[in-house]
Amino acid sequence: MNEKDVEPVDGGIHAVVILGCRVRRAPDGGLDGALGRRVAAGAAFARERGATRIVVAGGKPWRGVIEADAMADALARQGLSGVVRERRSWSTRQNAENTAMLLGPCRVALVTCAWHMARASGLFCAHGFDVVPVPAHGPPPGFVRGALRWGKERFAAALGE
Repeated sequence: MNEKDVEPVDGGIHAVVILGCRVRRAPDGGLDGALGRRVAAGAAFARERGATRIVVAGGKPWRGVIEADAMADALARQGLSGVVRERRSWSTRQNAENTAMLLGPCRVALVTCAWHMARASGLFCAHGFDVVPVPAHGPPPGFVRGALRWGKERFAAALGE
């Protein structure tokens, strides 16, 4: 698959790309936490823009469930089709590399947590994408969690991950 396989939608976007993270289940069997917010934001964007191609990127298993599989299942429960699973990546850099192999250079709506967007966008741009950020906002972190996120993002950026 490459950008010629999919007609761009509003804004010239060829695909919505949702990045994975820890899989947590809600009491109703859906997704909870950050991954639930990411899937909700990606689904809403896809519906608003009429996007027919959604890539869910993430290969880490969480209690035996691969991130991409959990996201694809949640999107299917919401009636969205055209979902492509990228199941090999274990880092944001690998998300970008593997998605580039699937899509080729094109314009994507990138969905991830707001605090992760700057680094993720930079990595996707470095792999040939024109990125439209779609941040999934969560509750404000406390001081310690905010400091840990800041440190993690700086450390990962220094490693190129």
